[in-house]
Amino acid sequence: MRTPIKAELKEMLRQLRLPEFAAHHAAQSALAATEGWSCDQYLLRLCEMEINGRETRKRQKLLHASRLPREKTLETFERNRLRRNVESTGPPQRDPGVESAELSNGGGAKEEGGKRGREFDRGKLMWT
Repeated sequence: MRTPIKAELKEMLRQLRLPEFAAHHAAQSALAATEGWSCDQYLLRLCEMEINGRETRKRQKLLHASRLPREKTLETFERNRLRRNVESTGPPQRDPGVESAELSNGGGAKEEGGKRGREFDRGKLMWT
C-alpha cells in the first residue's frame, strides 16, 4: 500500500531541506484554493516564505556565533566613556589632489615615460 501523499510530500520536503515549505504548504494550499491562486502564485508564496525563513535563521545563527552581549544596544551606549579625541575625530579626509586612478593602482598614477606621479610618504602620512 502506498504512503499517504501528505506524509510522502512532507518527507520529500525534509529531504530537500525545505523546512518552510514543509511547515506551511498545507495552510498555503488551503488559502490558494479559497482565493483562487494559480499554481505559480502558490509556489511563489511558498518560495518567499522559505527565503524569509532562511534569512531569519541565518541572522539568528550569526548573532549567536558573534557572542555579543544581548543587553548592549545603541540606546544603552555610554558615550562619556569614549576618549575625547575619538569622539571629535570625523571620517578621514581625502586629499583633493588625488585622482581616482591613483588610488586604484596603489598610490601613484603612471605618467608618460613610465615614471610615477605623486607618491605617498608613509613617514609624513601625506602625499608628496
